[in-house]
Amino acid sequence: MATTEIPDTERSDVSALRALDTVEVHYPMSEDACLRVPFKAWLWFDGGRNADRRATAHELLWAYASRYHDALSHVQLPGKRQKPRPIHWETDKTAASEALAGLAETDPFEMAFFGSPFTPQSGGVGLFGASLLAWGPDELRPLDLSRLEYSVSASRVLDDGLAEFVSDIVAVSAALRPLHGVAGPGVQFDRIYGSTTAYAMAFPLCARFPGLHCGLDRMFAVEMQVDRSTADALKIFTINWLTVLSDAVIDSVPGVRAALEALPDSCPRHVYPGGIVVQAGPVPQLGDRNRGLVLDDYRHVAAATAPLRFEGYGLGIFDVEQPLDGLEETLRWIRRFD
Repeated sequence: MATTEIPDTERSDVSALRALDTVEVHYPMSEDACLRVPFKAWLWFDGGRNADRRATAHELLWAYASRYHDALSHVQLPGKRQKPRPIHWETDKTAASEALAGLAETDPFEMAFFGSPFTPQSGGVGLFGASLLAWGPDELRPLDLSRLEYSVSASRVLDDGLAEFVSDIVAVSAALRPLHGVAGPGVQFDRIYGSTTAYAMAFPLCARFPGLHCGLDRMFAVEMQVDRSTADALKIFTINWLTVLSDAVIDSVPGVRAALEALPDSCPRHVYPGGIVVQAGPVPQLGDRNRGLVLDDYRHVAAATAPLRFEGYGLGIFDVEQPLDGLEETLRWIRRFD
């Protein structure tokens, strides 16, 4: 059950977004949270085995931790068999750097921060937290696709200012040079344990509120890897309030750059070396299918980027109950602004 309804957000009503902090969905017959709704950033990048790329991603992860240190309590350092433990701010960055240096090129680089309060039952389901997974292609994962993601509570984003959040996404993109990504209000699942039950609990929210990112980026990556086509690394998942697009992705399909340049003034493009961040309107909106609230700026961005979308799903990303079909609902969701 949810402790509160998703707030109504109109084009000029930013304050209602604060209510996202109180949205908490629990597992059936349990007090453990299975999802919450912060502001999220998901960035996909290549070169996951490259030492310089790993170092850059590592520094960005620590930059996030430094900024939001008051809201974080636990860390999972890189290396095999590491478990989350309380953060030792004076020594952990050095320990993480040493662990990173000791990893073989073929070893995945995994690290995460967890928000306070941390519980073993739902340690990753928080309004704050971040994780990094950098790896290279192998037999099971033919695509060169790594990810950096982090979350911030809606109230903190609003206190700092939406313009600051946009600037942060542009700055991180300029440093990391991701292939693509999104940022804005989205579902946060447990960073430690994936759960099909939690994914199923998220579906009604995602189906109703099109401006809410579904949070199922792990499933998106799994589906992309199945195709074993390296070209799919340049295909995007979806759009959100902020959509990050590298020049390589934009130029992979003729006509997309012109479509982006033709977007209305309400959808500004923030240019950084190697790509752009497209903003769907002055403030994030959630919309509401039940009330017929249409997100015009999101529709403009979706139309311009539609040729870039990955649609080669085999099973789909959503777990749904019959008579619904997971593949059909997946395609309906990624085409929700069409």
